[in-house]
Amino acid sequence: QLSANASVSDVTQKIKYLDRVRWPDSTSEFSLQPLARIHLYKPDGSAGAIAYVYIFSAVAALILIIACINFMNLATARSVQRSREIGLRKVVGAQRLQIIRQLLGESLLFTLMALTVAVLIVWTVLPAFNALAAKTLSFNPIANLNIFLGLLGITLLTGLLAGSYPAFFLSSFRPVNVLKSINTPGSKSGAPLLRKAMVILQFTLSIG
Repeated sequence: QLSANASVSDVTQKIKYLDRVRWPDSTSEFSLQPLARIHLYKPDGSAGAIAYVYIFSAVAALILIIACINFMNLATARSVQRSREIGLRKVVGAQRLQIIRQLLGESLLFTLMALTVAVLIVWTVLPAFNALAAKTLSFNPIANLNIFLGLLGITLLTGLLAGSYPAFFLSSFRPVNVLKSINTPGSKSGAPLLRKAMVILQFTLSIG
């Protein structure tokens, strides 16, 4: 193990020098590699098994984006049912910012519930997966602060992302139009262009 003030490049050059002195005809090349990188990276520093980590992470991110789009579309599709609620809240004095906070809070609550169910599923299925794949993977977000903070960060980001469009969309209803049953932005008079674009994006990601 190198000391904290040691230079990796200097040590590498010394190893190469010793190799040339002891075996002048050798064509081998020596290089140092951190012990923590051996499992995921090749000796030359290029991507090895880490490539699969990136690939599966990208797939997971795409699935999460598709789920967020699903939530947005379902929430806005139910806008007609919630329009009177929003209108009544505005009539009794609720500000748009308060309604946005409420709707974002609902989205975060759904996301936290989904996280709880997901963690329970992982804990239940992991022993069977280890037996099937001959692995010894463990999952304990309570004991591992990095995993806990990572899950919490992803949950908050997902909740805000999924709830942002429905929150701003529903909070834009005018109470007079809603209570008089005049067409609102969420009525059947025509789906907003953004919703159509999200559906196209969802199918594109699914095909990809």
